[in-house]
Amino acid sequence: MNGKAVISKDIALIGILASLCVVLGIAVLPVLMSLPLPIFKPIVLAPLFSLIVMVLLEKTDKKGAITFLSIIKGSLLSFFSPVMFLIVSCSGVLTDIINQLLFKESSFTQKVTISALYSALHVPMGILWVKFLLEFDFLTITSMLLLSILTFCIGALTSILLYKLVVKKTL
Repeated sequence: MNGKAVISKDIALIGILASLCVVLGIAVLPVLMSLPLPIFKPIVLAPLFSLIVMVLLEKTDKKGAITFLSIIKGSLLSFFSPVMFLIVSCSGVLTDIINQLLFKESSFTQKVTISALYSALHVPMGILWVKFLLEFDFLTITSMLLLSILTFCIGALTSILLYKLVVKKTL
């Protein structure tokens, strides 16, 4: 991992990608609202967010870049719901911490894993913040775990496919 500080060029890229996350999320919102179960929402958004984080990791490998992305994205989403800020920011911070603990060197595997993990962490963070004061039962915990795993797998697969099809040819 590159230990250098985030510079203004990186901040501009992070701002653009965070805005792109929000715009794509809003563009997909009518489809999400028409889905019968809310569990499908992270699955639909996983390819979009995973690809954006993959582009971020490809263009800048600075410590804290995912945290900055998630804080900016969360700030933009806080206009819709303050809980969104907490969900997105906590997902980004946790993803950055896991990235720093597990990966010392940048590689394709690292980028795919981290980009998919960012999408997958939105599920448990959402459930934790939304149901913070409620008791969890076995079904809630099991479904949260299964949905997180499914979201991670979909995010990883789309990161690999879209990276090879689109990003690698244009970067």
